[in-house]
Amino acid sequence: MKKFKLAILISSLFIVGCSNQNKGSTAMSNSSTSSFNGDNVNEVTNIISNVNLNTINDLNGLTPTIGDIDILLVPIHFSDSNNTMDVDLIDKAFNFDGQIEDEWYSVKKYYEISSYNKCHLNFVMQDIITLNHDAKYYTEEFTNTNYVYGTNEIVKEVLNALDYKIDFTKFDSNSDGYIDGIYLVYDYPVDFTLQKAIWWAFTYYFSCIDGYENITFDNMKVQSYVFAGYDFFTQYNHKIRTNTFIHETAHMFGIDDYYDTNSNSGAVQGGLASGDIMDGTIGDHNAFTKALLSWNQGKYIHPKKNMQIELDAFQKNGDYIILSNDFVESSNILQEYFILEYYTPTGLNEYEKMFKIPGIRVLHVVANTRKNGQLQYNNSTTNVKLISQITTSDGKTYISSSTARSDNTLFTKDEELINVKYVDNVNLQYSFKVVDLNEKKATLLITNKKEL
Repeated sequence: MKKFKLAILISSLFIVGCSNQNKGSTAMSNSSTSSFNGDNVNEVTNIISNVNLNTINDLNGLTPTIGDIDILLVPIHFSDSNNTMDVDLIDKAFNFDGQIEDEWYSVKKYYEISSYNKCHLNFVMQDIITLNHDAKYYTEEFTNTNYVYGTNEIVKEVLNALDYKIDFTKFDSNSDGYIDGIYLVYDYPVDFTLQKAIWWAFTYYFSCIDGYENITFDNMKVQSYVFAGYDFFTQYNHKIRTNTFIHETAHMFGIDDYYDTNSNSGAVQGGLASGDIMDGTIGDHNAFTKALLSWNQGKYIHPKKNMQIELDAFQKNGDYIILSNDFVESSNILQEYFILEYYTPTGLNEYEKMFKIPGIRVLHVVANTRKNGQLQYNNSTTNVKLISQITTSDGKTYISSSTARSDNTLFTKDEELINVKYVDNVNLQYSFKVVDLNEKKATLLITNKKEL
């Protein structure tokens, strides 16, 4: 869960979504069909993301997403906590180079796989630090302001304690003047009832509180940090559960939650119904998120009539297709469009499967920006959702407060998306049919309905 600009919303990490049934299959037009090759290169445009995550979040100093990145990892102890922490377990959860036995991957390994070996996180483990005050102090002292004032104060206290033995300039891989990221793992019991919001897992941005924005350590400013309880490792009787920490790491990059953090405001229909690491804290990141993180490339497909095209399994390289009536290349991925990705229950999706079968996942992305460059929509509080899964042939989506994701919301062989609408109710002029699926590729027939 991400905490942003003091608009603090408390919710479970999980939502319950709705799956619409009855995807149909009707005959496609028998007009001429071409396969993607050099002859129709003008009908395919390569998409390479150039999004600045600092800009769309209206922040500076977010954790970098490319290259070798050192993150400061600090276990912290409260004097009134009787819990014990196994520092070897913490180090393994973050840095183990592989899949943890009977569990998922470490945070480091997850992001190497998810980024197709573009993001290499190294969590630099510190000795346990005992804080100057007990947990009650940080809970009650800041009740009249906001509990993130308390965690900001903890961050400052921890960095002061480390200042004599750490060169913080070594934690700035992109030379932007900010420490790349900080993880604080606390030993106080996690409040799974959410009565005390501070005793949870969340990401916050240090400079968002007045008076903290100019604090430096070795002339380095502070921005992204995670405050998370040790108890999350053993949640649901796991040995070393890393899901929550993987989720929070994406917030350090500047990626928002896709579950509905406030059911009392914003659109009800739409969303991903727990089918994403930023929604149900399982599986891989989706094509849109990876494009924001500059980890993958896609193709904008705009055939004159019909085009048959192959789409690699998403786990291989992040391949995706964009369908749009009027994709504006200068806006890159920050506009409205529809994404097709070939989901397979393999790789990062194998441990806790979002879907148990392979199929085409269709995402409706509304990533328009305001004049200041920030995203106009999110999945919680706006009248339009930033990202939703299209679940039926006639363009229905989940109802975010109802039933959960379902395998039959993927498009499988011989199924097709017949009609889907933009936010302004305009029909997408393209449809597609799944011609074939195998372990490595999906074959799709894209049709321009307007030109038939």
